[in-house]
Amino acid sequence: MKKILLLLLFPCLIFLLAGCHFWGEHINKEEVEKYMDEKYGNNTYTLEEGKRKYTWNVSLHDYPNLPFQVKEEIGFQYLITPRRFLYDTFHQVFFEHFFPNYLESKKYRANMYHRAIRVKIPFETEKDLSDTANKVKQYLGTSIRKYPISTTFPISFIFENKVDKRKKARNPSVSKYYIRGTEEITSSMVEEYLDKKFGKGSYQYQKKEDPNEIMVDYYEVSLKALPEITFSCTRGWESFFLFERIYVEDDMYQRLGEKASEEFSKNHYEIYFDSLGEHGDPFVIRIDSLDKLENISKTVEEFYEFTKMKYATLYLGEQIPIEIIYENNGRSMK
Repeated sequence: MKKILLLLLFPCLIFLLAGCHFWGEHINKEEVEKYMDEKYGNNTYTLEEGKRKYTWNVSLHDYPNLPFQVKEEIGFQYLITPRRFLYDTFHQVFFEHFFPNYLESKKYRANMYHRAIRVKIPFETEKDLSDTANKVKQYLGTSIRKYPISTTFPISFIFENKVDKRKKARNPSVSKYYIRGTEEITSSMVEEYLDKKFGKGSYQYQKKEDPNEIMVDYYEVSLKALPEITFSCTRGWESFFLFERIYVEDDMYQRLGEKASEEFSKNHYEIYFDSLGEHGDPFVIRIDSLDKLENISKTVEEFYEFTKMKYATLYLGEQIPIEIIYENNGRSMK
């Protein structure tokens, strides 16, 4: 037993004795100056060591009222040999100094990363979206005109409509419990589920082979009110100690979302349905210019009208989740 413990402790001891050499040597001032020269240009800044170890205080000659820091960090993305690298906070300082002049801080949430900023702005109505989008446009337009350096900052603005997930209609519960094993949902379970969700006589279904060759119990369904859309009912399951609960679930919302996105995109901005979205199957519109940003509320309004008229089932008693993403990847914006 003692030998096993020693064998386990030996790598830890080597790691501790190696100390900082495992991560590489600390970055020195000359390397910081090289980093600044490459990013901001020679003789464009003043540099001095900060109060904390391995930080440096910097001021750009063109922006003396925006002092920032250069910091050393360990890059754990290099799993075999983690390395030290430098990053600076000028993009964060710039944003925090100017953006609150356009939009109150309580109306957005900004996540700061080493080399980028991600800003989430919620909205309830198309007017809210129009107001905040115009303020973002003003901020970006003024920054581009007065401070060209801002075009090198990777930044994304994500406008999200507020959707109360608690109001979303739940799928009917049709399930059975078994002692653990591979049990299938039955056609009677599928019928009971579809009756509860859509009403008797409002659908057609048949058992088929799963095109992805994953589920044995795969049922293809179409609604009489929407014959052009087909979706599937398949088996979901949860384990409870010795027992397993199997239940019926469907992907109608996803199929409707994909179809609505495809049709709307033919004559409007490209919009796609993100079935793996953070906030519950949102529709996503990506825009890449300030002109499109100015008119985005009109596009969202048209999308709401389109879906309510043709795909009202998407609403399920609530507003459709939607995200508008404007990104600058660190190059010039137009």
